[in-house]
Amino acid sequence: MNIKIYDIKRTDKYKYAEGVYILLPDNDKYKIENLVSKEVYSALLFNFHVLRKIEDYCCTFFECKEKGLSYEIGCYLQKREYQHEGFIQRDIDKFSALLKVYNKETYPAEYNLITNLVNYLYWFQKKWKSYEESHPELFK
Repeated sequence: MNIKIYDIKRTDKYKYAEGVYILLPDNDKYKIENLVSKEVYSALLFNFHVLRKIEDYCCTFFECKEKGLSYEIGCYLQKREYQHEGFIQRDIDKFSALLKVYNKETYPAEYNLITNLVNYLYWFQKKWKSYEESHPELFK
């Protein structure tokens, strides 16, 4: 199924809710649920608990001192929008294939980053399926 989170994130209602959500202490974040629609609240949860982990991981590629593919991978992840689960599987396949040919002796840090990325993507895929079942309002 396709996800609507990117469309929801572009709305004023979401931007307002996100601004409030960020300011709330962790133990009070649940209180925003009564202030926004179920769709916006589900989008907030998915964004902050799932999607942001993948988006934030791209920074580790920019921080890497090795000069292999880390910068390009960071740029790729920074711009990537996962519209449906197939995108996640394609990235798992792509980066798993890259690991098979990547020179881990020359670029050990990058090799580890890509390995961790594949693991994050598997985690992301599992979370996606979980949200698809528990938050159908996020999907079309």
